[in-house]
Amino acid sequence: MSRPARWFHGGRPGIRPGHRILPPDVTGTPTAAQILQAMGIDLGIEDDRSRTDLVYLTSAVDLARAYAGSWQLTGRGPHGTLYQVTPGPDAEPDPDFEQDFPGLCIQASRAEVVRVVQVRIVLAPREFQLAMLKYTTWIPGPCPRCGHDAQTTKPGCRCTGCICEAVRIDPTAAQRVRPDTTTRR
Repeated sequence: MSRPARWFHGGRPGIRPGHRILPPDVTGTPTAAQILQAMGIDLGIEDDRSRTDLVYLTSAVDLARAYAGSWQLTGRGPHGTLYQVTPGPDAEPDPDFEQDFPGLCIQASRAEVVRVVQVRIVLAPREFQLAMLKYTTWIPGPCPRCGHDAQTTKPGCRCTGCICEAVRIDPTAAQRVRPDTTTRR
């Protein structure tokens, strides 16, 4: 697998360079799906995003920073940390992102911290949600929030957390509507 030169992970503070980032079933840290659920955000993350035996890494600093900034929502600390990491040898593409964002995310049994990029990251839930919308693929059909069809979003809709908002902040979001029902929403 071809890998970019740099991978990032956002999460709990206090991990030092040379130490490992381990999966939630070892550390007890919340998964991405649990963090989103605590925020009341349903982006339709599939079951494999809830896997507790893997760590998730991304080549997108803004996405990793968003996850770091969501750490305070877990109730386990006031802020998160952004790390540059080296993935474990078993790293493979994250199937939730690979179709629409090739090379954006990988999953592995562990990662090693290369350096601490930024500490004390705190994002409002709204900032986290906006970062997630940038990397969301939409399933055709009615939006559970506003009822608009994902392929014919209404320009005047002020709904949040759906394809209408995604298109407002990123016009290319309309290109990420996929008929495959196994993709994320």
